[in-house]
Amino acid sequence: MVAVMLPAAEYHALVQTVRLKIAAFLFIASFFILISVLWTSKKYVAPILKGLEQIKTNTDLAQGESPVLEIEDLFAFLAKQDQEHAAALSALNQERLEAQSKQQQLQGKLEQVSNDLGSAQEGIARLAYSRQQEIDPDDFQYFLKGIHQLTPTERKVFDLYLDGKNAKEILTILSITENTLKFHNKNIYNKLGVSSRKQLLRYATLMKHQK
Repeated sequence: MVAVMLPAAEYHALVQTVRLKIAAFLFIASFFILISVLWTSKKYVAPILKGLEQIKTNTDLAQGESPVLEIEDLFAFLAKQDQEHAAALSALNQERLEAQSKQQQLQGKLEQVSNDLGSAQEGIARLAYSRQQEIDPDDFQYFLKGIHQLTPTERKVFDLYLDGKNAKEILTILSITENTLKFHNKNIYNKLGVSSRKQLLRYATLMKHQK
């Protein structure tokens, strides 16, 4: 509670004056605040909004630079990202094309190998047929029966001949002397009814193709 030693009229006039001063101060402060807000908006907010609008509408940046450094940095970053994405996509496409090319080359080689294998098999079949025409059936049957009459050691020598081993290699593998190998060869030839290793291999080739 405040006691004022003033006449009532003078007191009310003083209160009214204070109120007017406060109102004037608030008005002036609001005015300056409004001016500051408008200036700040024009200086900073408007360029940012304009830059964002350019992003939305995909405006070509070459037509003019953005007045806001941050927007320019953003555009530069986005442009760099697009370039990196395009480069990565191009690299992936190149790798895909190279992989397809290698796959086609591999398929071509496989087809060539398959064709060569087929030709080789046909050649072997024709050779076997040709050899069969040159071989006496009775001699060939004698050869087949004679195989079962071979001793275990003779069968080892026979199998080594079929594997393409020569006499020197057979001597090393079986650890036998040359005279022992000649002895086994003689017995093998007699039991199979052949006179040479060439004839033995010819009969053996025909035997394989008949299995």
